[in-house]
Amino acid sequence: MKDIRSSGIRLTLCLAVLLGYPALFAPHSTAQQAVHPCWKGMIHSDSLKADLTALTGPPMEGRGTGQPGYQKAADYVASQLRTLNLMPVNRKPAGVHSFFHPVPYMRVIPSGGKFELGSQTWKMGRDFVPTSRRRLDSMLLAPIHLVHCPAETRTGRDPLEGLKPGATGFSLLFEGRYSPNSFTKHTECFQELRKRAAAMGCKQIFYNPTGFAAFLKEWVEEESHRPRIRLRQMPGAAEPGAAKLNAAPAAPAAPLQEFAVSDALYRSLRRQSSKSGTAQPSAIGSVVIHNQKELFSAPNVVGMIRGKSRPNEYILLSAHLDHLGTVDGQVYQGADDNGSGSAVLLSVARALAQLKSQNIHPERSIVLVWFSGEENGLLGSRWMASTLSDSLGITNGQIYANLN
Repeated sequence: MKDIRSSGIRLTLCLAVLLGYPALFAPHSTAQQAVHPCWKGMIHSDSLKADLTALTGPPMEGRGTGQPGYQKAADYVASQLRTLNLMPVNRKPAGVHSFFHPVPYMRVIPSGGKFELGSQTWKMGRDFVPTSRRRLDSMLLAPIHLVHCPAETRTGRDPLEGLKPGATGFSLLFEGRYSPNSFTKHTECFQELRKRAAAMGCKQIFYNPTGFAAFLKEWVEEESHRPRIRLRQMPGAAEPGAAKLNAAPAAPAAPLQEFAVSDALYRSLRRQSSKSGTAQPSAIGSVVIHNQKELFSAPNVVGMIRGKSRPNEYILLSAHLDHLGTVDGQVYQGADDNGSGSAVLLSVARALAQLKSQNIHPERSIVLVWFSGEENGLLGSRWMASTLSDSLGITNGQIYANLN
């Protein structure tokens, strides 16, 4: 609790500067002496503890996006904002005034699939599994280029040197056997190769994990008990300056696909691969994945205090409300990640409301946001950043700062 309280105190010091509230910063004063009297006593450990207890208690069931517990947590935050008399933010185009800003999600559960390579057919869940965050339902199998990660070989040779992709792009097959730990050890190398390959037109990446049977068992358990969640519809390109929101940019239309493959499929892919640097001109096979898709919405929670002298300049204060939720009967309460941050943001909302009741107003408008979908890839913040004018009725040019 001491750590949470100190976080709240540090945040109020930042707010005193950014929000335009009176603050005195004498050259040799301590932090406690620097805060104007109007800020003293604004963050209370009792209310922090009460909020944290409420947000991480059994009824919230870990606040997993798309699970009942998340909506209960969102209801709790909205009820506190309503009690504090904060303003709901107008949503376009309907002009609805609500603390809830729905984000359209889709839960994706793979139910089968096949990999056709020449005259052979390979089965998903037996011979291969998709490991990408965002997955396509079907795709052509691009010509294969055999590579070895430089961090693994220590040769310093560029594995993509001289590669000339064909019209259908290319795919990469990592030579040798890898384990999940080896990818963790050489993450920087792997991530760099993937980024460069995607920019060159790479369509798929294949690797053969050490102990594929154990890897497959873990994958099946993960997919069964924690289905992947993604945005139901990808928002359009973010407005210029959307990086101010610290949100990830909209994902590409055709994301790079990654697959873990069995020993037998690895050998078959290797026979089809080329080390020459020139990919074959046409596709060599196809992949089809059958997904069950469940549509749902989970809201970002948004409240606002109108600024006094610069109401059309905005400061965004944000935290993500979601956590892992309930997985295979186990509840992950998420006190640190991110119940504490959500509770601190509620305490800041109380401090702002208390100052407002004393006729002390911020110079700029303050928007407080609790995001959904962070654990699934910053989805709630990505949605808001890419639909900013519709979500909040403001533009990036009106955003003065964002604290997360």
